Amino acid sequence: MKPVSFCWCLLLACVLAGCGSERDEPFDPGKGATDDDADSDRLRITLNRILHDDQPLLLIDGDRQNLILRDEQSYYLYSDRYSDRLPEEEPDFDIGQVILLDLGERENNSCHHRLQLQSVYAEEYGSNLARLVVNLREREANNQAQCPEEDPHLLRPFYFYYLESRRPVVIAEALNNE
Repeated sequence: MKPVSFCWCLLLACVLAGCGSERDEPFDPGKGATDDDADSDRLRITLNRILHDDQPLLLIDGDRQNLILRDEQSYYLYSDRYSDRLPEEEPDFDIGQVILLDLGERENNSCHHRLQLQSVYAEEYGSNLARLVVNLREREANNQAQCPEEDPHLLRPFYFYYLESRRPVVIAEALNNE
């Protein structure tokens, strides 16, 4: 091999090696198509709100919570704590499950930061999962000088949704500011 050809081959090998054949970190293509964009045609799953109110029947400890109730016993345990009403149609746990969205306790005024439910939908996620997408709206506190000094009435908004699927559920929350 001629020395000039050898130099060109050596130079070409160095350039190719510098293109990332041996990296300490994996290749990151940057912000392009995401998994959500690639699967934008996911199938929606039937989701019906079966119970909701601003005040549970019994005192509920803790902050906001999301629960997946996959059987009748769990459903009645929580629905009896939250309400004395029955939904028009009882959930069929042979083909579905119930999701409880509890937004937590807050005062019945706009003097404090709070979250409000904006929208909810469910879709197939991969071949074995379901994804429940919960869109929340963040409400900032108003001017504290305008807030009443008496003890406020407390609310704890909650929602029971029937998801017509037995797939395991992943809950994804998105927050919108207002």
